[in-house]
Formats: sequence, C-alpha cells, structure tokens
Amino acid sequence: MMDQKDTWFGNIPEGWSLSRVKFLLVNGENGIRIGPFGSALKGKTAASGPVKIYNQANVIANNFDLSRHFLSAENYEELQSYVILPGDILFSMMGTIGKCCIMPNNKPLGIMDSHLLKARLNEKIMPQYFVYAYDRDYNEAAYKQLLYMSQGSIMNGLNSSIVKQLKVPVPPVIQQNKIIGFLNSKCKIVDEAISRHQSIIEKLSEYQSSLITHAVLYGIHPDQKYQAVDSEWIDKIPNTWDMKRGKWLFREASERSEDGTEELLTVSQYTGVTPRSQKNVTMFEAESLVGYKICHIGDIAANTMWLWAGAIGVSNYEGVISPSYNVYRQIADAYDSEYLDYLLRAIPLVQHYKALSTGIRPSRLRLYPPQFLNIKFPVPPKTEQTAIVAYLKEKITGVTTAIARQKAAIEKLEEYKKSIIFNAVTGKIDVSGNES
Repeated sequence: MMDQKDTWFGNIPEGWSLSRVKFLLVNGENGIRIGPFGSALKGKTAASGPVKIYNQANVIANNFDLSRHFLSAENYEELQSYVILPGDILFSMMGTIGKCCIMPNNKPLGIMDSHLLKARLNEKIMPQYFVYAYDRDYNEAAYKQLLYMSQGSIMNGLNSSIVKQLKVPVPPVIQQNKIIGFLNSKCKIVDEAISRHQSIIEKLSEYQSSLITHAVLYGIHPDQKYQAVDSEWIDKIPNTWDMKRGKWLFREASERSEDGTEELLTVSQYTGVTPRSQKNVTMFEAESLVGYKICHIGDIAANTMWLWAGAIGVSNYEGVISPSYNVYRQIADAYDSEYLDYLLRAIPLVQHYKALSTGIRPSRLRLYPPQFLNIKFPVPPKTEQTAIVAYLKEKITGVTTAIARQKAAIEKLEEYKKSIIFNAVTGKIDVSGNES
C-alpha cells in the first residue's frame, strides 16, 4: 500500500496513481467545455425540434428521457460545438452536489445547457470507472476542500476549474475493468432493494393521500348522507356541510415587514409552510427581508409559482414569505386550522388549482388571488372538522411510521452502496470482496 497523506483517499495500492481530472481528459486542460449561457439559447428553443436540450436534472437522475425542451432547427448548426456525443462525460455544476454520468449510445443527440460541463476521457481511465470514482456521494471531502473556489457565487456549485483540480485514484486499466464489473453487480443488488422500498413508500403515500382526501371532502361517518353541489372540482358533500366561495371565507393580506427581522418561511408541496432554517435550501437568500409579506400563525401561505403542484398550507409560524407569494387570512374563522391545511392540499383541489392556473408551460403556471378566491370550498361544522383532524392524526400516525421505516432502510442501503464504491475505487477491498 502507498501512503497518500495529502489526499482524502487514504492509502491506495502500489501500482495505482492519483490523478487530477485535467490529466485524464482528451486535450488536457482544454478538454472540458461549459454549456452555452442562457442568452445563447434564449429565443432559440422550440416546442419540438430536432435536438433536445439536456440539463443537470438529466445528469443527476442519469435519465435522458426527462428532457422536454428542444432547440429549433434553424439554430442547431451554430450551437453544434455544444452537442453531447455518446461517450461524453457530463458534469452537473449547480448546487453542492457533484454528479457526472456518461451520455449513452441509445439516446438522441442533445445540446447541453449552461449548468453542464462535458469532457472526453483519454485512454488512462475507463468512463464507467471514472463515474464511480468521481461522484461526490463517495468523494465528500474532496468537494468540501475545493468548493471554496466558488465562494461568492449566488449558489454553491462547481466550475471547470474545480472539476479539473479534483483527484481520482487511477488503477491499471485491467483493474479498472474488474472494479467496474464488481461494482455493477453489487450496485444492481442494492439498487433493486432500494427500488422495492421506494415502491412500498409510494403505495403508503398513495394510501395516506386517499385517506386524507376522503376524510376532508366526504367526512368520516360510514352512514353519511350526501348532497349534490354545483362545483367544478367536487360533485357532492355531506348534507350537513356548506359550500362557499373563497371570497366569503378568506381575504388577501398584504402586510409587509418594516425591518426584515422576522423568520423567513418557505412553502412547499411536500411539507407545507416551514421555516427556511429547517430546510436544506441551495437557492440564494435575499440580503434583506424588508418588504417581504407578513405571515401570521393561522394564515394561508401560497407559493404562487408552485400552487398548481400543491405548494400551499396553513402556517404554524410567525414569519415572512416571498413578496411574490400570497397570504390569505380567514374572514369569519370558519375553519379549524389543521383541517384547513389538510383541505387546501387535498389532491382533487390541487388538481383544480392546476386547471385554473395560466402560463406558457407547466413550470410557468400561476394561480392568482382572484382565481383562488373564486373557488368554492366545502365548510363542515367546526365540531366535525375537529373530529376529522383527530381521526386523521390517529390513522396517519401508523402510515408515517411505516414510511419512516422504509426511508431508514433506504438510507442504510445508500450508505452501504457509498461505502462499497469508495472502498472499491480506492483499493481498500479487492474485486472479490476480500479486504486487501
């Protein structure tokens, strides 16, 4: 074994080397290229076209079927230098993660956007081995040491200078191929196990959503009688409930922070309204919160840009939200706050938000206050709302516990996978699985 004290890899076997990425590229220092800046693509995309535009989501998921944006035919030729070819290594630049993948042979040619780097590896290293050795998930310390190079940017991220300086262990090519075969086999088993746990989570989440939807829209009494309602998104409600337009239930609130000292809140389709401090957010934060909208406990906070996906909820916190979001406040206290939070995020209502939203594409859909306040909402008696909340808390506790168990199992499997890959690409285990 050879001592490599100046690296985060520890000892590596004799006969291996540690090489910076720039020495593993065709054309060396010049062998890495950043995608065109947004201005180069602006006005050149089309609803459909001959060439797809690939971005960091494709690299992170290693899925090139996700791309929905195309380059128009007449602009393709001038951007051919940004074409991704089969065998190219693509690097994701944004966020604090470093991911790379290989452009597969069976996918259509594409143009990379400005969040990607592409490179071609030389004969010293096999592409699949490089992907295993480079990935940040197994190379955490390397990124922590080098990300200081991008400090001062709006988002933590990589650039070509950082990528070229990163080191990877490089065994002889024969050994690389053995490691590739070993890791492909091991990772397939782990990935299949993770997929099974994820499938269970999806089924449990679907059950939880259906449980909430039925309870908040149709009640919890088995012998419930119903009345038909004139609504675009729900056909009936219990005959003891009312149906009212939002404008009679809520009003838009527009208080603004005067000194910016309040807690900054975020609004997500997954977690509702939560303090930003509790979230792992990479997007930049404004220098001042002065002018941000005040959100009191019990207020409805709606992320206008993602309301169509269910980014709305009732706040349990005092704080402020983005000026581009909306705050709504109850007029006559018709709702229990917890029941209202369930209701606002019920699947049929979220689907109705989407139907009412306007925009040129899904990521640009918006639902503004006049449309929101025109929606008809079911209003159960307050006592029944309280009973529904108690019922759901009891039922959901078991489901969330089961989901947590599945997530814990996935986390252990992912940690195991990281360990196997790291130890394989640093020579700490041989390809037969025996410690060296």
